[in-house]
Amino acid sequence: MTQLTFTETYSTLPIWAPNAHGFYYKEANANNTYSIVYYDFETAEKKQILNANKDVIRAFNISPDGSRLVITGLEQTTNDEYGNLYFFNLKKNKLIQVFHMPIPLGIPHWVRLQAP
Repeated sequence: MTQLTFTETYSTLPIWAPNAHGFYYKEANANNTYSIVYYDFETAEKKQILNANKDVIRAFNISPDGSRLVITGLEQTTNDEYGNLYFFNLKKNKLIQVFHMPIPLGIPHWVRLQAP
C-alpha cells in the first residue's frame, strides 16, 4: 500500500478519472474550506482544481467523458442551510451554479437516459 496524499488536514471522496491516469478527491483546507484536487499517477503530482470559498463541498462526481464535475455544496447562513448544485467545466475552468435550494443535497451522479 502506498500513501498518496500528505496534508495536515484530511482527504476524502476519491473518484477515478475516466482515463485512469489519476483521480480526483476532496481535501480539507486549514481555514475550514474545501478543495477538489487531481492526483496524476504519471507525475505523482497533485493539482488544485477548485477551491470553494463560500460553500462547503459536500460531494462531487465526474462526467463519463471526463470533461465536467458535478458538485453539491452546502451554503450556511446565520439561520439557514442551502443546498447548491454546480457544474464545473474542467477544460474551461468555469463553475456554473445550476440551482439553489433550501435543503442540503446528497451525492450527485451522472445518468444517461436512452430514448425508448
